[in-house]
Amino acid sequence: MEHSEVKLSSYRRHSFPSRYTRGDIELLAETDEAHETLAGRTRQILKRQFEKFKHPEYERLAGIRWRIFTTSASVRAIASGG
Repeated sequence: MEHSEVKLSSYRRHSFPSRYTRGDIELLAETDEAHETLAGRTRQILKRQFEKFKHPEYERLAGIRWRIFTTSASVRAIASGG
């Protein structure tokens, strides 16, 4: 019986490109915590921070869909790395 050599190869998992940066998520969590809500009100605040007050760090968050994060707890968990 002939033996063949086994070669290890690295596995690279496919992942989709991230729309939001870690900084975006942390900023979202801070805004959500300060206003105690994500849907509706926080969404308006994020949009106004970019469009009216010209804060560039809010650019990606200005168009966020609230369904991405369903609860404040999930936003904080993502921001803390959990």
